[in-house]
Amino acid sequence: MPASSSKFLQKSRSIKVDTVAYDLEDSVTPGNKAAARKSLRAFLSEPRLEGVGEQAVRINAVDSGYALDDLTEVVSRGGEESSQDKRRRGTNVGDASAS
Repeated sequence: MPASSSKFLQKSRSIKVDTVAYDLEDSVTPGNKAAARKSLRAFLSEPRLEGVGEQAVRINAVDSGYALDDLTEVVSRGGEESSQDKRRRGTNVGDASAS
């Protein structure tokens, strides 16, 4: 399921399958990746789907420059600025005082 589509995210609530894979990779355009991450994080923070055995997230390739942000958003509390956003602002990613 493309994580950039709230329609598909909601549709996944009504299906009964062993696994639903939410995609952050090639089904999401570069300009929509940040919004898709936030949407998916919010969606995954809701109660587990009753008819789904497991939920999986397909992240971008490690060498794409998006993988760390994918992982950070999906496994974090959310709402924090991503490392890619900090790079765009020119902030040192490892600088804790930049938050």
